[in-house]
Amino acid sequence: IVCLGDSHTFGWGVDDGEPWPRVLEARLRAGSATEAEVLNLGVDGFASTEEVVWLRREGLPRSPDVVLWQWFVNDLQLGGDNDERPPWKRSMARWTSPWMGGWIGQLRRASRIADQGLQAVHARLVQTRGHFENVAASLDHLEAWERARTAVLQGREETDATGARFVVVAFPLLVRDGDTFASRPVDVRVIDALREHGIECIDLGVLLPAERARELRNSDIDYHPSALGHRLAAEAVARELRSRGLLESAQPREARPYGVSPPGTPR
Repeated sequence: IVCLGDSHTFGWGVDDGEPWPRVLEARLRAGSATEAEVLNLGVDGFASTEEVVWLRREGLPRSPDVVLWQWFVNDLQLGGDNDERPPWKRSMARWTSPWMGGWIGQLRRASRIADQGLQAVHARLVQTRGHFENVAASLDHLEAWERARTAVLQGREETDATGARFVVVAFPLLVRDGDTFASRPVDVRVIDALREHGIECIDLGVLLPAERARELRNSDIDYHPSALGHRLAAEAVARELRSRGLLESAQPREARPYGVSPPGTPR
């Protein structure tokens, strides 16, 4: 099993043995005759456009039986020209973003109080279900979504050509809003769109407990999964793989030379 993704898969903020691919391997092997090997190819900061290149370069040459492609809302690069919020809200969201550089970035690094205060404002502006409902309504007009969807479809097509199974693992934003995760409206639209293309999806937004969102992330200002978040995600993925028969022997496939991409594939 090859796992591709961003910092959620790489394991930002947790120890080496705690990212969900590592835990997944242990769960699949525990109490089973399955000698599963799970490779973590997640890279901090990657988006779908980089991940499809990484799949060709590092994933498929390892002849996996299953490719797990991790999705997160960051792929949509929210906050650009398609943001329908009032200008002052867009400006405030940009200036309070944890990724803001310059003197604001320096201030956040120097002062924990300033960092937490700015993060609280940012969260009220962009980490709400209402904000993501607006994004979901305009999803088809987002250029970032078109690029991400194209990359995922390319990844599925090239994986299918090897005989392996391709599955998207969708992580929610680990912020609770009401009885679910704040990113739920966008996650549903994305998952539905991928399923319309025949892509298998594991929807962690319904498999992880939203009421424990704070425990599932690293801290109040770091929304990457905590060790608990990774463990529960891995256990959910393991259950889905078993229930869908994805751990059965791979179908006979036509082999291709190691590291050679399909004809016409850009490098």
